[in-house]
Amino acid sequence: MELYHTSQHRARRIWRSIRRAVLSKSLFPTDLIIHFGSHKCLTNYYDQIMTQLADEFGMLWKPFYSNYAGFLPVARDGRGKRVLGLDDWSDVEWEVLPDFRGSHFVRDPRDLIVSGYYYHLWTDEPWCVRTPYYWYHVVQNPYFQYVESDPARYPREQSYQAYLKSLDEERGLILELVWRAHLFDRVRRWNFNNPRIIECKYEEIVGNEVAAFTKIFQHYGFHPRLARRGLELVEQHSLKNRAKGEQSHVRKGTQGQWAQDFTPLVKSLFKQTQGDLLIQLGYERDLDW
Repeated sequence: MELYHTSQHRARRIWRSIRRAVLSKSLFPTDLIIHFGSHKCLTNYYDQIMTQLADEFGMLWKPFYSNYAGFLPVARDGRGKRVLGLDDWSDVEWEVLPDFRGSHFVRDPRDLIVSGYYYHLWTDEPWCVRTPYYWYHVVQNPYFQYVESDPARYPREQSYQAYLKSLDEERGLILELVWRAHLFDRVRRWNFNNPRIIECKYEEIVGNEVAAFTKIFQHYGFHPRLARRGLELVEQHSLKNRAKGEQSHVRKGTQGQWAQDFTPLVKSLFKQTQGDLLIQLGYERDLDW
């Protein structure tokens, strides 16, 4: 009897594998989907959804973040249904990629600064806690003088997190502004008119996750079964359904959270360095804010 049940279990497992393999060929019309985003712009949320979908439906999900060298061969030469994640890398070699559908998330750059500041104070991400951090590109920024005016006090044998914790909040926010400058430059060069990529704002997603991802999955061309399961996960992992008291680096998704943390100096420096980006992204009409 035990052998009979073991054989039944094996047969069901084999049948599920075959059925999943057959379904995987029709999951979406292109073999490749690319999601572009920024650090602190729902990257963890998107990862949670795609990780489970990949496991259940037999497709590949792999986030590359800023590792473009690792991303390109998988996107260009990979086989099978795959969803890849990448920072909003504006210098993608589009011409060598196969046909794909994509999505791109943006967020108010001011809130990115604030959210990143609080997150980097406690995260255990290796790059943030590793000693020493590679400080060259940070301390060479001319605006770093507002963090540390004395070059003799520049950080050297410190992790990013340790140095951030040594600063008061104003200087910590300026450090975040300096640290993220090259990431903002990528967004500034981004092509927002690519018909293969659906553009979405963080502020329009949070609180309306199911409606937002319904449009995203439709753009991807998700098979109805994949879309239905995806929306279940969208709801399950939404901010409102997180357990109370659970530590989370996802901050409230309404605009203007930065206003309670920006000092006059931080505000002034942000206008000087990234004010044009706010206008480009449609978060402000001018610099009178």
